[in-house]
Amino acid sequence: MHGANLNGAAADHCTWGRMGFIPGALLIFKSKQTTGYYLKEMNGDNYMLWVQKKLILNLPHQHVFIIDNAAYHSVLIEKCPTSSSRKEDMENLLLKNKIPLTGDLLKTKLYALIKLHKLRYKRYVLDYVWSAHGHGSPFTTIASISQCH
Repeated sequence: MHGANLNGAAADHCTWGRMGFIPGALLIFKSKQTTGYYLKEMNGDNYMLWVQKKLILNLPHQHVFIIDNAAYHSVLIEKCPTSSSRKEDMENLLLKNKIPLTGDLLKTKLYALIKLHKLRYKRYVLDYVWSAHGHGSPFTTIASISQCH
């Protein structure tokens, strides 16, 4: 997937190997940026609309989906607490994800549990969109590939 900003019109597209661009998967929107860097205007909502309305409907049956690390590609359904989050928020996340808590733990211990079990509850919007259309999770696949190398 590549992007460009040409005279205020931002474009995003997806290619399919030697076949070239995927027909019907071009995204064009009016950019307010004059610097040529449209990514400041691209966000998770715009990206998900493009994936759902343009890309997924036009993908060939056999495909490999490769994305870069742009923030809008990896929007989480629920943000993970950080070390500075409230203790109650940390406890709620752990309990919601059926991670047992023993006694009244300090925030540092709660955060250590969160980091230890992060992959159990880390869910991406793109995973749900992809699954709803009968495709495997791009993040699960990427995580599996990354662990092999």
